[in-house]
Amino acid sequence: MMSKQDCVYLRIQYKMRLIFIFVEKILRVAPNVKKLYLLLRASTDKSATQRFKDEILGKDLYRVLKEKYGPNLNQLKSEKVTVVNGDVSLEDLGLQDTDLEHEMIHQVDAIVNLAATTKFDERYDIALGINTLGVLNVLNFAKRCAKINIFVQVSTAYVCGEKSGLIMETPYRMGETLNGTTGLDINHEKKLVEEKLDQLRVTEASPETITQTMKDMGLTRARTYGWPNTYVFTKAMGEMIVGAKRGNLPLVLIRPTIITSTIKEPFPGWTEGIRTIDSLGVGYGKGRLTCFLGDLNAVSDVMPADMVVNSMLVSMAVQAGKQKETIYHVGSSLRNPLKNKKLPEIAYHCFTTRPWTNKEGKLVRVRNIEILSSMASFHRYMAIHYLIPLKLQGIVLKTEAETEMFYFDPTVINWDDYFVDIHVPGLGRDEFVDGARSWNRKIRPEYGFDDEDYEDEHEEEEEEDRSLDLLLRFVENVFRKVSKRARRAVRTILPVSISTKLVGFSVNGVLILAFLWILKAFLEVACTLGTIVFTSILLIRGLWAGVAYVQESRNNRINELADDPRAWNGVQPAS
Repeated sequence: MMSKQDCVYLRIQYKMRLIFIFVEKILRVAPNVKKLYLLLRASTDKSATQRFKDEILGKDLYRVLKEKYGPNLNQLKSEKVTVVNGDVSLEDLGLQDTDLEHEMIHQVDAIVNLAATTKFDERYDIALGINTLGVLNVLNFAKRCAKINIFVQVSTAYVCGEKSGLIMETPYRMGETLNGTTGLDINHEKKLVEEKLDQLRVTEASPETITQTMKDMGLTRARTYGWPNTYVFTKAMGEMIVGAKRGNLPLVLIRPTIITSTIKEPFPGWTEGIRTIDSLGVGYGKGRLTCFLGDLNAVSDVMPADMVVNSMLVSMAVQAGKQKETIYHVGSSLRNPLKNKKLPEIAYHCFTTRPWTNKEGKLVRVRNIEILSSMASFHRYMAIHYLIPLKLQGIVLKTEAETEMFYFDPTVINWDDYFVDIHVPGLGRDEFVDGARSWNRKIRPEYGFDDEDYEDEHEEEEEEDRSLDLLLRFVENVFRKVSKRARRAVRTILPVSISTKLVGFSVNGVLILAFLWILKAFLEVACTLGTIVFTSILLIRGLWAGVAYVQESRNNRINELADDPRAWNGVQPAS
């Protein structure tokens, strides 16, 4: 597909795994590619070259390449790959080696930008610096390259937001938004970030506060203009900036959907890390995911990683030298849609025929996952299965009653009271009558309290009060712990911009409603059973009264006959 003079410049940052497959594919099947300039950001303790050796060539993904070339792989790598220390978030890509920079400017004829931070809630300053402004830095370098004939920007299909139906390959123009809100300006966004960071530094905010503030800012700015999260918002702005600034440079925008493991090359099933929908499969396989909120009729658009890489390579060959902008959606939903209703079936079949083992070495038995179609059904499911039961064996050991029974917290001690009323009197318990009452509930008779009935009566009252108090404390403690765990569970699925107080208020409200609902159901059952029992008792008592009346009447008649002598001699009573 490429001539012997082809030179490809690549970029890797954070967790973009496509780069691994891209490099492997080039080295394995494209002998005409003369040189790969691979830009890597060096960490504090590793050089860019060492990162390439450890984080790319050292992966199992390259075993086919190693089998093919054997000991000659190192020579192939030396001839084909030049590792460049740099960073797309910096102007001129942060290049320090001027000779290498000059060489690249005069040799590179194709650039593929894979740089991205893919966290949905990434810090806004970081996401903007890499996903948006980083694209501009790479583009500016591309314009300096004398032989450049294609620029490939890997974006994401989800820059289109949460749209339904057929989505066309339409480019974004500067300032365009998903919800029609005006005022989107990339330079203004950059200025807002700088001003917010300056404010945080002036107030000497902690690193944790800065991180959370920038995360919240990214989500807020994204939703202001119609995008669901920081990642797709900054990637959309990256498309805008490269489209507006490219000039006559041939541009290809690749918009892949959810990327999954390889289907064929270099071997089936290669992936790295748990990402996107993989976390759902892992949770189900471990027996921890028992329900899922989703639409069974909707489509999950996934593409194997090697297919995505192949589409990139083909688009480069097709569009090289054409002075236009071309967009490719790389997905499966149009030609071979994967409906969500297939996923539970596939998961159940997969993990029942080949179950995983847990940490104890036992097979994990999975069951059919329960699909919830609405938030209301999700709330009911969580309340019934998790929030209310909460595995009581874990709660009993943490009740306030047991805390009082096995106390050891010294912060509750009032030293004045302790020494005056408890410790010192304890040193001479027989001599301190007043002190004795502190530790001896049963006062000796010689001090005038010899009425055992009086003591028993008060002890029973105290026991009743204490039992009621412990019951109330137990209920309060259970509610507090259930509420705490529920808030944690709910917080993991809600946007961070929603306040903690609102989440707490909502969760407590749901718990109270769930408790009242259960109490209502219990009372209804109790009333129904009570009515049945009461009716049964009345019926039995009625039958019993009837039988008793008949028996009594019979006995009276027998007694009358026994007292009347005429009943035995045949004489009839006078009329």
